[in-house]
Amino acid sequence: MRGSLLIRLLIVIAVAILPSIVIQVIALWRIHDDGVVTVKRQAEHVLGLLEDEHRQIIEGVRQVLTAMADTGMLRRQDYAACQAYMDRHRTSLPGWQNISVMDRDGTVVCGTLDKAIGQNFADKEHVQLALSGNRFAPGGYSVSRATGDPIIPFSVPFRDDAGNVAGVVTMTVGLDWLNGFLAKRALPSGTSVAVMDRDGIVLARAPRMQEIEGKPLDPQYRWMLQQPGPRVERMEGYNAIPRTFGAVRTSAFFLAVGLDERVVIDPIHRDALTRLAWLALGAAAAFGAGLLFHFIWFRRPLRHMLGVAKAWVLGDASARLAVPLGLTELDDVAVAFNQAADAAEDRARVWTRFRALADNIPQLAWMATSGGGIFWYNKRWQETIGAPPADVEGWRAFTHP
Repeated sequence: MRGSLLIRLLIVIAVAILPSIVIQVIALWRIHDDGVVTVKRQAEHVLGLLEDEHRQIIEGVRQVLTAMADTGMLRRQDYAACQAYMDRHRTSLPGWQNISVMDRDGTVVCGTLDKAIGQNFADKEHVQLALSGNRFAPGGYSVSRATGDPIIPFSVPFRDDAGNVAGVVTMTVGLDWLNGFLAKRALPSGTSVAVMDRDGIVLARAPRMQEIEGKPLDPQYRWMLQQPGPRVERMEGYNAIPRTFGAVRTSAFFLAVGLDERVVIDPIHRDALTRLAWLALGAAAAFGAGLLFHFIWFRRPLRHMLGVAKAWVLGDASARLAVPLGLTELDDVAVAFNQAADAAEDRARVWTRFRALADNIPQLAWMATSGGGIFWYNKRWQETIGAPPADVEGWRAFTHP
């Protein structure tokens, strides 16, 4: 293969560096895949933690309602005593909780909200489920008729002494509280959390997005409602950022978490790209060192050699290479070069003396090949023959048969 020494030197450097670059690129690809797996596992972990917390909340609500439903005043349907009880304990309830008791017709007969007393909620699904004997009936997204605040209701039936369903005990949980509860969770950076009711209506989200609260889940996320078990998918979020979503169904809600893949993968990419940059810098330094090596220890000495060779061609047999040239190998070549030049100059001096002698003898002298071709002659030849050897057919033409 033909090519300059510089090109060959750079090819050698490239071949030496290329495997490291390829290894780094492959490592970067694998690191990306590992990062995706890490995000998925993190989504599953966060989803599991939230699921446990919400189950505890739901279980706490169920226990409070069940304890209330088992009181003697409700078995006797003593609603005056019930209201007195509510009045005594309303201050002990957090502001985001309200309890109401409804009779068999779904009308509120006592409760912690005075405005709710006398209102009828028989049209609410959770009330209908509780009246039909369902032990614990969570409701969907609602707006309180008493306060106008968004809420999520839970109901259990209470029975009379004969064991018949006599009414419903309902607790409502304010969604403002639920949003605050989600916002206080210690979540990985870039993580979003959402809670939907059984119909896919958004109840709360952190970071909060009030424009989607109380509205159906976007169609592209409806897959979260299609199976009860945990599920993880990769897709774009509301802000068109690639995210890993995890969703699971609890007894009352659908929970979803979304992790910004960039939070996990970008630092990995930055680290890998930094390594690639250092590798590229090292490659550039290697190429630069190769160029410097070529110009200082190869190009200059070789140009010097070429200049001396041209001087010989022009007849300057005294031209010699300067030693040392900078590299042992080139020095060896220069020494051999100079020795060859000395030998050639010696032969030239001998030849010059020989010609001077041959031109001054009275005899004809010439040199010819075995075929008769003359390639040298002295002055006496020229003077005697009168023609140059090139004009005759060899020395036999000038000898007696």
